[in-house]
Amino acid sequence: MTPALQRMLFSAFALLLAGVGVNLLVLQPSPATVRGAADPLQARAEAERSRRLALDPQSTAVAASAVPIEDAPHSDEGRRPVPNGPPRATSGGPHPIAIMPPLEQGPKRYTRFKPDAAQADMQGDTLPDAPDAEGDPNTIRAVQRELTGRGYGPLVADGVPGLITRAAIMAFEYDSRIPMNGEATEKILARLLLGGSGSAGQTVDPAAGRVRSAQAEIVMRTVQQSLAAIGYQVGRIDGRAGDDTERAIREFELDEGLAQTGRVSAEVFSRLGRAVASARPQPVR
Repeated sequence: MTPALQRMLFSAFALLLAGVGVNLLVLQPSPATVRGAADPLQARAEAERSRRLALDPQSTAVAASAVPIEDAPHSDEGRRPVPNGPPRATSGGPHPIAIMPPLEQGPKRYTRFKPDAAQADMQGDTLPDAPDAEGDPNTIRAVQRELTGRGYGPLVADGVPGLITRAAIMAFEYDSRIPMNGEATEKILARLLLGGSGSAGQTVDPAAGRVRSAQAEIVMRTVQQSLAAIGYQVGRIDGRAGDDTERAIREFELDEGLAQTGRVSAEVFSRLGRAVASARPQPVR
């Protein structure tokens, strides 16, 4: 390398060092200058925050539960998590605010209300949760014999609780002023053996004459469908003993030459079956 080239390289390196020194001494602001410029911004932010808290009472309550977060100087290790809070701000500004999570609440409790009397009337009859258990075949045969003897038959004492047997039980329950279950239970047998149905001075059940079991509902729905099939107006076919159904049964009993009771019975059930069968169109041969 020639001496002239060496002098040129040395001169260029000297100029570079001089430029770096001028930049550090003249152009770069000092830390005090940076802090001085940031202080007015911080003061302005604090003043704006105080003004908002004064205008909004809810913000005051939130600020009271706020927790300042300390900045980690070198790394993110050990930094406290902020539940449901905003992202961390860079150092030099106001401390970010972490909103405290709401207090844990216990399990919610719900209250179930029973329907009032007006609502119960709108809903109509309701079935009980657990009706009396039906008796064994011997009990059913005894019920069938007693019903026939008291004029609610004739029934076949076969120990099978068919629809006609249930209709006869419902007629006895209707006359006894008790709810209609249509089931051959020990209680019904005891009432049949003791005698009397709706005697004077006897306390009347508030649900007397209403359907109170799934079996009785099936019988009532079958009667309603049969009446509607042969032209009688029964209203809704819902398995309930409503006024329209009672009126239709009375009309059918009048047309059949029976005593008008307006209730389901073995006689009404049997005659309805024959009427529906005769009203069906016969196949062409």
